[in-house]
Amino acid sequence: MSIQSITIPSYETRLNPKAHTAYRIQISTPVRTWDVYRRYSDFESLVQELKSETGRDVEGEGLPGKHGWSLRRSVDDVKLIEERRTSLESYLRHILSHKEKTWRSSHAFLDFLAAPPLPPSIQTNPSSSSRTTTPLTSSLPAPPTSFTSPTFLSEHSTLQTLSRSIRSHLSKRDALLSSGNTSGGHTAGIQAKKELAVLLNRVGGLARGLEEISKKENVGEGEMRRRSEMVARLQDDCLSLGKLSATAVRRDISEDERSGGGGGRREAAPGSQRSALLGGGGGGGVPTVRTFGAAPKGVETEETRPLDGGGLMHLQQTKINDQDSMLKQLSTILQRQQIIGQAIGQEISEQNELLDKLDEEVDRTGAKMGKAKRQMNRLN
Repeated sequence: MSIQSITIPSYETRLNPKAHTAYRIQISTPVRTWDVYRRYSDFESLVQELKSETGRDVEGEGLPGKHGWSLRRSVDDVKLIEERRTSLESYLRHILSHKEKTWRSSHAFLDFLAAPPLPPSIQTNPSSSSRTTTPLTSSLPAPPTSFTSPTFLSEHSTLQTLSRSIRSHLSKRDALLSSGNTSGGHTAGIQAKKELAVLLNRVGGLARGLEEISKKENVGEGEMRRRSEMVARLQDDCLSLGKLSATAVRRDISEDERSGGGGGRREAAPGSQRSALLGGGGGGGVPTVRTFGAAPKGVETEETRPLDGGGLMHLQQTKINDQDSMLKQLSTILQRQQIIGQAIGQEISEQNELLDKLDEEVDRTGAKMGKAKRQMNRLN
């Protein structure tokens, strides 16, 4: 994948599992742009992984040190956070623009950016990349029925692999649609959505498994925080992948409109069931007129054309199930945001109480100082 630019335009403070700063990294390619969130410890891990994979540190640039950075200052001091943001952005740009491609082509760097490289077949010959491949979901191990610490880590590794596979399918989809291969692009997009539905369900199971481990195993607080962060990152990846799956290159739509309105070249699907599922039939050469409040007429696509009535119903149910899964995942994320908001509100209330007590102590001390001053004046 040809990455054109990397920026860190903003950051946000997160309180779960503990207060930290998450930097929003924006990556742009000729096909699309996406965001990933990484904290400073992730950058430190990247440095170690790059050294382990390439055998040496990145030349000419390093991470900003932690000298003078306490937890309170790193979260509250806007000036210091901004300085670190600029330095981290400079570090990533240095890797991307370095004359040696050793670091920017490493698996550690691409995984850090959540941008796996495209398969060689897409890079060399996009039109030949529509060959059917074996779905990754068919070779994935089944989720554990009962979670333990080892099975949690194994399942997390499996879901990371699945997440990378989905990104690869989406990259393949965009490349094929950009090159005009509509059929291959649709096939890759459908495979990505199927794997995304599996990922959403299994991430929910992983979160429940973490609660199960906390109840039946004696796991330290620090380890539980680390694993909570692992689940939260997968949930963020699910949200990001859901957005990417809905932003396909729409070149095929204009082609369908041109071919569909050119004198009735396509025939209406036989059978009342198919007609109802597609929103009704219509004449080939009659232009579509949209009436306010009325549903638009269905249009045949590469995905629906080879299906019969039963296949259309199955496809419709699959899409409904996918939407339900994504809504359930979105609900989980919103609940997590609600918990964070409640924690912020509670912290603000406690801080206000402390400030009120401080004001009372200051007033009391001021009164005592005034009394002492008047006594000193009488003695003089």
